[in-house]
Amino acid sequence: MNGDQLCEKCSAKATEANTWTNPATDEEYDLRDLYLPLGQRYEPDGWVWKHLGGFWDDVPIIVPVQQPGMKPGEYAGRLITELAFEVAGSVAWRQQMADRAAH
Repeated sequence: MNGDQLCEKCSAKATEANTWTNPATDEEYDLRDLYLPLGQRYEPDGWVWKHLGGFWDDVPIIVPVQQPGMKPGEYAGRLITELAFEVAGSVAWRQQMADRAAH
């Protein structure tokens, strides 16, 4: 279930439970989101990074998974703080807007 399928109170609790804040930068990450390294193009059948529940020293580990089945690859993953990541949905939306503007 996502936030749109929950009552407002339950949605807020789910968001809080799935949000991790980097103590060094105060940047917040929703661990339910899919991520891409900064500047990488979104591909519907490509690879994205996803938190599968692992942590190292209280920092979330994200691993590459291939869409659409979200099957992890062989790579063990990275700390979410190791690279500059952005939300894959935001990248896809920007690409879609750019494509529309170009036509």
